[in-house]
Amino acid sequence: MPFLISVRESIRINSNPISDAAFAKYFFEVWDKLSNDALQNPGTYRPGYNQFLTLLAFHVFFSEQVDVAIFETNSGGTHDATNIVKPNVVGITRLGIDHVSTLGSTIESIAWHKSGIFKYQVPAFSSIQVPAATTVLKKRATEKLSQLNFVNVDDKLPADVFKPVVQRENASLALALSSAFLQENAPQEDCEITAQDISRAIELFTWPGRFQQINNANCQWFLDSAHNRMSLSVVGKWFAETTMETKSHASERDGRDLVKEIARCLQENGVQMQHVIFCAMEESKDLNHNHRFEVSEEMRDLYAATWRTVDSTAQISLKPSIKEALSLATTIADRENGMRTLVTGSSYLVGAALYLLKSRKH
Repeated sequence: MPFLISVRESIRINSNPISDAAFAKYFFEVWDKLSNDALQNPGTYRPGYNQFLTLLAFHVFFSEQVDVAIFETNSGGTHDATNIVKPNVVGITRLGIDHVSTLGSTIESIAWHKSGIFKYQVPAFSSIQVPAATTVLKKRATEKLSQLNFVNVDDKLPADVFKPVVQRENASLALALSSAFLQENAPQEDCEITAQDISRAIELFTWPGRFQQINNANCQWFLDSAHNRMSLSVVGKWFAETTMETKSHASERDGRDLVKEIARCLQENGVQMQHVIFCAMEESKDLNHNHRFEVSEEMRDLYAATWRTVDSTAQISLKPSIKEALSLATTIADRENGMRTLVTGSSYLVGAALYLLKSRKH
């Protein structure tokens, strides 16, 4: 899974990131083994970053003797490093246009790549998809002799949790995957998921950087790492349901189209933004040493100009770093005796914001 602050977040046991010491230990065990192989066999292929992290995760889980391992693909499926094992069950969440440089620019191409995780006689589950994606997934499942099931929102989920629809969809998919796994691998008396199990899972569930709220003095922060048109639309609706006041925003990926999408979505849901802050993102200025993503000041200015084409009433501010953007938002919140602020646009932005907000508490 992607991380926000520390790469250790990508490898978890019982929901908790492995420790610094464990990460270092297992990292160098894998690194040294690969390095020795390369010395003994010149020309040996060396895995890239995502492949190495997948290999490291396998090594950690084998070494720690976990009972069940859950792997998320990096961006695709067909050519993903996680394909080196045959899974017990696979799942696909709702698809959108994303990672177009590697997966293609159409939903059909993306669905083809994602369905690469389907395996011979391995049950597969998918959230409800648009018709074009559904057609591709069904065809690929037939080719691979995999039984594909489409999952609606599960009525066993309590009505008062997971307000964004996409969270209810994902929770329903998780229930279907868990049930399928237990049916095949657990003793008969333990293979049913009860209402108490669901309540306990909801109680323990946490996902930093996704529909996250943090109350900090006069500023209530709303953080979500949405980064494509579909997810930004969902975030806009979520924010509109919980606030009617203010926003802090920076974005990359599909650039101006994404800026227009979030601006229009907020307007359509009745949110009039008073302040909009765009910031550049540079590793040296934003203190998050795991962050590998930059937005130049030129790009920042372009996004601000794009926002003005949709919303000409908001006061727009430009800042050279995430740290200064958060500082300005806090200053405005103190001046106005309370404010709600949305931070969205990329996981790197949200990760850096969480890092800085956490630092302030200490």
